[in-house]
Amino acid sequence: ITDPLNKLAIEANNIRVLNLDGPTLPHTMFDELNQVVDSFAKMKVGLRSFRKYVPTDLVVGMIQSGQEANLGGKKEDVTIFFSDIAGFTSMSEKLTPDQLVKVLGDYLGAMSDIIMNREGTLDKYIGDAIVAFYGAPMPVEDHEKKACSAALKMQERLEVLKEKWKSEGDWPDIVYEMQHRIGLNAGKMVTGNMGSKMRMNYTMTG
Repeated sequence: ITDPLNKLAIEANNIRVLNLDGPTLPHTMFDELNQVVDSFAKMKVGLRSFRKYVPTDLVVGMIQSGQEANLGGKKEDVTIFFSDIAGFTSMSEKLTPDQLVKVLGDYLGAMSDIIMNREGTLDKYIGDAIVAFYGAPMPVEDHEKKACSAALKMQERLEVLKEKWKSEGDWPDIVYEMQHRIGLNAGKMVTGNMGSKMRMNYTMTG
C-alpha cells in the first residue's frame, strides 16, 4: 500500500500548487484508494477550468502564502494595456450571433496569446475589448518594452487573421476590414483585489 499512498501524496502536492497537467494516477487494487484517485482526477479537471478565469501566478502565490484573498492592494510600477475593435457595434449588427462568437473567439484567442507570451497578465474581456497589465502580480523586467512589443505583434497578427477569414470566405466585408485600437500607459498604479467581499477581481487602478 506504500507505493500508491506515496503517489497520492505527490499528486496532492501537485494539485496544491496548481500543477495540473500531469497524467491521471492509475487505479490500485484497493477500492478506497481508487475513490481518492477518482476524486483527484475530477478535482484536476475542475481546477484546470478555474485556472482559465484567474491569473495562475496570483493563485499560486496566494496558496504558498497561506493567505485568503482579501480586498486591498499595493502601489506598483506597471504598464496598463487596453485594446478594442474599431466599429465593433457596426460589425456585430452585420453578423449572426454564431458568427460574432467565432470572430471574437479567433481574435481574443490570438491577441491573448501574444499578451501572455510577453509576461502580461490578462485582467478581463469587455465584449471586444482586452484589459491587461505588465508587472503584476509578479514583477516583469522591462514591462514597458514588452507591452509595446505585444502591441506591435498584435497589429501583425490581425493582418494574418484577416487573411485566414478571407480564406474561409462567407464573411461580410466588414470582417476583412477590421482594425483595432491599442492604448498603453506606464506608471504607479494600485494593483490588488477590488470589488466586494462577496465577489472580487484582481485588477489595477490609477
